[in-house]
Amino acid sequence: MLFEPAAAAPFPIRLEVDYPERLSRLSTLFRLILAIPVLIVLGLLGQGLIWVYWIGILMRGRPVRWLFDVNVAVLRFTLRAYAYLLLLTDRYPPFDGEWQVRFEVDYPQRLSRWRLVIWKTATVLPHFIVLGFVFVGVVVVVILAWFAVLFTGRYPRGLHSFVSGWLRWTARASAYWISLTDEFPSFSLAADAGPAYFSSYVISAIFGWLIVLAWGGGITAVIVWPGQSDEVTVSYQRLLEGEPSGAVEVSEVAVMLLDADDPYTVSRGVYQPQQGNRFVLFHLLVQNYRSGPGDLGVRVEENDFGLKDSLGGGHDPVLVTVGGRKPPLTVNKGGLGEVWMMFEVNEDALPAEVKYSPNFGFKQRIKFVLE
Repeated sequence: MLFEPAAAAPFPIRLEVDYPERLSRLSTLFRLILAIPVLIVLGLLGQGLIWVYWIGILMRGRPVRWLFDVNVAVLRFTLRAYAYLLLLTDRYPPFDGEWQVRFEVDYPQRLSRWRLVIWKTATVLPHFIVLGFVFVGVVVVVILAWFAVLFTGRYPRGLHSFVSGWLRWTARASAYWISLTDEFPSFSLAADAGPAYFSSYVISAIFGWLIVLAWGGGITAVIVWPGQSDEVTVSYQRLLEGEPSGAVEVSEVAVMLLDADDPYTVSRGVYQPQQGNRFVLFHLLVQNYRSGPGDLGVRVEENDFGLKDSLGGGHDPVLVTVGGRKPPLTVNKGGLGEVWMMFEVNEDALPAEVKYSPNFGFKQRIKFVLE
């Protein structure tokens, strides 16, 4: 429910936004350009000293006053910056002092340790999800208000109240997550809304934890999933004679072993194998025939390749070149890339498997099994 009746107790977070009778047309016209320094400051501020603030609560059960004040000040400036970006005012946001956007937080004498970070993140997630959907409407309203200010010099009062309400709701949810208060905010735009009713808190907690568990399960599944391997069997003797393997396709990219050289001697002796070892060279073709829009190049990197020998040993390449140049290099859409991979293996071992783990296919590996 977007609006819920105000509870009896006052909420310890207050945000007031004065309605401006007139706004500067020129400032409104170039607002995005004028706001660039504000955005830079926001990026530098980040989350302030929020981690140190949380540690203080964990150790003391109450916030360190100066850390509390710092985080309130950072959030206050952030809200003032948002108000400026959303055209609620045409005055540049100050770092301190009185202004048209006033944000105040009552200092809590005690704060719950066990609700810090994880619990509050889960329970407040539904707030941020709903706020995200409401923000779509805020964007539409701000665009309409932009035109209204340019033509009339005034921000329609109803639109101003709606955007201010979204900002107020965001302030309450953010303050709860930061642990400036333990009071759970209402799903409300209203200025006089108090803490949420217990039923609202329980429902939000249930939905929040379902989202967290689903997200965590998805991440775990991705990590645990071993990936997909595409294999093609290749006669090593025929490969040495220059007969290419079959092609393997991954994400609209065809990969083929063209030939091999065993043993391989580097010209002018730039590279020398250790005693009892030899070099083996493989020649690979990467054909990018992607047809989607935009720049769909294929990035080839040295650590994409590996070799397994008949003795069970694994080898990283000594040298990789793409079109005669060292990677990383990109094979453009519609292009071909010839890759040479040189490995150092034991004199008594035969190459058993050439592996290619392309970064353009998620957890996909190509294995050329050599017989």
